[in-house]
Amino acid sequence: MDAPKVTTVSEYSEPRKVSLFRNLKSNLDKVQQTENVQTNVSLPALVCERNKVDKLTHDEKVSRFKQQWAEDSLNCVDKQPMIETIDLFEDDDYEDEDDFDENKSDGFIEQFDEEKEQLFFETHRSCLYEEPSVPFLTIISAFNLFFLDLNSPLDRICLKYGNALYNPYRTIQDAPFATLRERFKSLNFHHLTPIQSHLWPCIARGRSVCCVANNNTGKTCTYLVPILNDINEKLIANPDGDLKGPFLIIICSSFKRVNNVSNQVTKLRGDNQFPRIVTLDSFNEEREKISILNGSEVLISTPSPLLRLMESKVLIPLKQCIMLALDDGDRTLELHLVAMKNIFLKYLDGMKNSLNKEDHFEMALTVQTAIFAEKWTPCLKQFQITQFNPIILFGNYFEGTIASKINSRVTFIDREWQRERAFSDLLLSLIETREYIAISCSDFYEAKQVLHLIPKNTIDPVVIEEGTQFYEYASLIARWKERKNAVLIITDKTLNHIPQITCVRCLIHYTLPSSTKGDFSARFQLMTQNFLLNDSSSSCESHIILSPNNQRQFLQIYKYMKRSKQKIPQQMKTFKKSLPRELCNNYLAFGYCPLRKYFCLSRHSFKPTEKADESLPKEGQIKGSVTYVDTANEFYMTIDEYRDGSCENKEWKKIERQMTMDLMKQRLENLKNEDLGLVKEVSINELYAIVVRETVHRVKIIDDLGNELLESYQVYDEDKISSVLRVFHIDFGYFTQCKSRDLIKLPEELKRIPPLAHKVYLWGIKPLDNEIEWHDRSTRAFYEKVMGKSISSVIAWVRLQINGTFWVDTISAVTKLKHMKTNVISCKPITALVEEKMASRNYFKLPNFNDSRGTIALKWRLLSQKSIAQYAFLEESTTVFMSHFKSLNEFYVLRATHYECLIQLENDLNTSNSRRIQVKDITPGLICIALYEREGVYNRVRIEEVKNDGTVDVFFLDHGETLNIKQNCCFHIEEKFIIRLPFQAIKCKLSGVVGEIEPDKIYDHTRFPNEAFKSVLANKLGVESNVSIVRLYVAEKEDDSKVIYNLLSKWLIENENCSYSNDEEVKVDPTITMIKDASDENDDHMSEEEIEAANRMLAKCLGIEDYDVLKQNINGVNSVKPKVKSNAQKLMDKLKKLKKTSETVVKCEVESDDDEDQSNKVQIKGFANVPYKPGDFDYKFDDGSSALPYDPDDQETDEDDDDEIYDIENEADNII
Repeated sequence: MDAPKVTTVSEYSEPRKVSLFRNLKSNLDKVQQTENVQTNVSLPALVCERNKVDKLTHDEKVSRFKQQWAEDSLNCVDKQPMIETIDLFEDDDYEDEDDFDENKSDGFIEQFDEEKEQLFFETHRSCLYEEPSVPFLTIISAFNLFFLDLNSPLDRICLKYGNALYNPYRTIQDAPFATLRERFKSLNFHHLTPIQSHLWPCIARGRSVCCVANNNTGKTCTYLVPILNDINEKLIANPDGDLKGPFLIIICSSFKRVNNVSNQVTKLRGDNQFPRIVTLDSFNEEREKISILNGSEVLISTPSPLLRLMESKVLIPLKQCIMLALDDGDRTLELHLVAMKNIFLKYLDGMKNSLNKEDHFEMALTVQTAIFAEKWTPCLKQFQITQFNPIILFGNYFEGTIASKINSRVTFIDREWQRERAFSDLLLSLIETREYIAISCSDFYEAKQVLHLIPKNTIDPVVIEEGTQFYEYASLIARWKERKNAVLIITDKTLNHIPQITCVRCLIHYTLPSSTKGDFSARFQLMTQNFLLNDSSSSCESHIILSPNNQRQFLQIYKYMKRSKQKIPQQMKTFKKSLPRELCNNYLAFGYCPLRKYFCLSRHSFKPTEKADESLPKEGQIKGSVTYVDTANEFYMTIDEYRDGSCENKEWKKIERQMTMDLMKQRLENLKNEDLGLVKEVSINELYAIVVRETVHRVKIIDDLGNELLESYQVYDEDKISSVLRVFHIDFGYFTQCKSRDLIKLPEELKRIPPLAHKVYLWGIKPLDNEIEWHDRSTRAFYEKVMGKSISSVIAWVRLQINGTFWVDTISAVTKLKHMKTNVISCKPITALVEEKMASRNYFKLPNFNDSRGTIALKWRLLSQKSIAQYAFLEESTTVFMSHFKSLNEFYVLRATHYECLIQLENDLNTSNSRRIQVKDITPGLICIALYEREGVYNRVRIEEVKNDGTVDVFFLDHGETLNIKQNCCFHIEEKFIIRLPFQAIKCKLSGVVGEIEPDKIYDHTRFPNEAFKSVLANKLGVESNVSIVRLYVAEKEDDSKVIYNLLSKWLIENENCSYSNDEEVKVDPTITMIKDASDENDDHMSEEEIEAANRMLAKCLGIEDYDVLKQNINGVNSVKPKVKSNAQKLMDKLKKLKKTSETVVKCEVESDDDEDQSNKVQIKGFANVPYKPGDFDYKFDDGSSALPYDPDDQETDEDDDDEIYDIENEADNII
């Protein structure tokens, strides 16, 4: 059908207004008599312009009248850009790397291929209705019947596509929402936004909609008002409450958005009990299941909790559901694409089950859905395809050009003076092949400049600018359209006065707009007649000339080119790298930015010039105190100590500062006596001092927020009004506001001291359910773990440091137990947050992360093992067993007295419940546990050599053998298995003989037929290079009273295997007879004499009597046997230690009773409760009084938790 007749009302004299009003009213009556549905409308339909007229002069009113007469003669429509149109300089960018591939998967959300994959499913809608091959366009402004209200803002324009479009509501009174009208009055809701005017009738009639508009344009209320009105009508019609919802399901991208939408629904509901609202997020989904079962009319949720609810046994009744709405659909689909797929399919499946139709699935496709977005993205387009007979509305021209695939070309020039030449060449190349060419200029002077550049002999320029008379418009536009070589030159300020020009097919932007609101988007109104939503590329073109002077607009144009999938010149890519941009906080905090393709303008990579501060640690561990928590993985801390690979004994080093902390605090405290108000002029980014709770802080001025607001009753001098300043506390890491009169001048020496608080990003965690904002509960939980009352410091590994900002992981909170005079690791926040379901693991890493952690940790481990490792040795005469024989110059023996202990240790090693953690950083010298696969047993070994074939040579420390095993058979060893028993294999060399002999002959001679060891007597003659030179005697005969040993060297000579190397060995007695002692030294049974001596010593230790049995002599002869004396002395030493420990416990009990802080004290009520090993408490203890060092190898991996590498029994200094 034809477009209705259009009349435009402007500001004229009162008689003229009345006349125009009558004509317009007559036309409106005719329009209202026609159908309420317009079909295939491709031209503008209705417009009403309203401006203030009281302030216009007589000449301005006459000019307006003449302009209106010209517009009426052209039978045109005056169009204005929509409210909050696209902001050229505030629009977002999405991509950082020049060679970014849109189809490349980022690893954290599922990507899609437009040509190969349908977002949700292939919809078979051809059987449901016949969709037009080319969507139709209507440009309809919001119309208000109170058009004579000259105080109202100008009407704005929307681009609306679809089949069977409805007339918009002109006012709220036109909207049939009777249940909400009273609420509108109480909320002072009197005017509609353009998208509400157009979409309210569509949603009220059950149509699915897809709306793309800027923020603050009323998108949320656009779908809330019609649906809430339907819900209220249903509830009124069914007062018994037999209808169970939800009637409306709203999906948001984040929990903050959920709360905002919930507040909007609450405002519209008012004080009424209904409709009932249920909000779901990652923290309350279990609790809200009961509310859903009890019934709710509005369900608002983020995708993942809603999907889990749909997949659980909790049945969501969808029979009464009216609409599924996506409040911020573009972000929701970008962040939660996979979850949204499953939700939509389950929603359709639930709707299918509720329908009493034969073809349930096809009927389910007709359900009403609404998606509202800020950007037109591929995901949004694919979702829109799944909607049944949707109405698509754009709130600005900019997103419409991207959806319509307008071809854009950029000419980049190196110097501004080259613009004229580039423009002339571009125009000459287009004039012969393009029609309806328009050149957009910023102002009159620029249009005049362009006019001089156009050759008049070949091109006919048509100029419409601010000075063009209204009566010239008709002839100028007709001349431009009729002549083939005509070119239109138009300025930005005249765009709103000539909305009838919509057929431009080639638009040239000579320069970019000088203002920052809407002008760039408004230029595209010249092409709106060619905006078609189809899959083919548009035949229209847009040409932009850029130079380095366009820095403010460059990134937005670059993003526009990327989003439009246009070819970007190499000069633009090179220039882009030189522009200053802040780093994206999502990239810094998580290692990725899921919004970078379409939303994020910031930078997503480090520049080569961004390097580490050499005065601060770049690797290793840091220790300090947290001063402020921003989010669950962003905080500020002061760094007091550090240690890295240069620390030989893992000792902590103090941070070097220009001034000691105590001296700095003293200097700052002295400033409290300074007079206030001496700072007359405040400089941004300058350092000052302020007093905060009797403490002086150094602050940096960030912004001047203007003069302070004073009440009418306050008396003040205008010259003394203070400015409100936003300041940053550089030594604590937080922002506040203060008055300029509160500032104190800071001495230069204090200004030169670097900030004490450093920004720290905790790596390894991210928000739940793929959100990019931390929930308040997660942040609060992290605060309690690192800044709790009992926390004395935190320790963390440094993965990266750039300009004083740290990226750390495996952080640990240290608690000081003052009664026990020790510090313990009380919490590991990463593990705690994950276990408490406050965060999820994040395995992304910044490419700049250092890899020195494993090297440093391994070095510290080797140093630690070296300090605690002990090796068995031989006395002058020792009974041993021959363990391993390689040659006469190298063989290994075991001490017979320790052999039973070795057997017990290896049994415990193989039966230990501790988890086996594979050694990943294998290096020679490392002590670990090795699995001997042939026998399936674990032994203590030392890495000797790492092979390239994935194997290692290891030395068995308790047996002397060196074998080749697989690297994955090496596991970390706990410290208790190192210190429990010295390594038993003792390397020896046989004295007096030389020659070659097979090891098996030695084994046959030193072992019994059942492979049991024979007793061997080793006489140590000396030590060379840690090798004991020995003479061996092998036991040949043994009875109850004696053992006969034969010289091994003599046996070798007699069997003609060897020869003497010196004459001394020939003279050695070949046989030794050892008489057995009746009282075995290893007998643990105490004689009566030992018991009596022990009793006497105990009496003396407890102060019962003054008697020392060790000094008791009878007739000058010691009455105690040597063995009794030795055992009694050992018992005496133990009793003294016992007494000292008992006194310490009693002292702790007394101090504990007097302590006022009952929450932090350690209760020790008796000696039985004192831990004899660290595992008796839930803390990891340090032997010293200093803060616990963090273990170097306690690193997070995909397979292992950082706090489970060692059992809790380990000393804190050695936890891995």
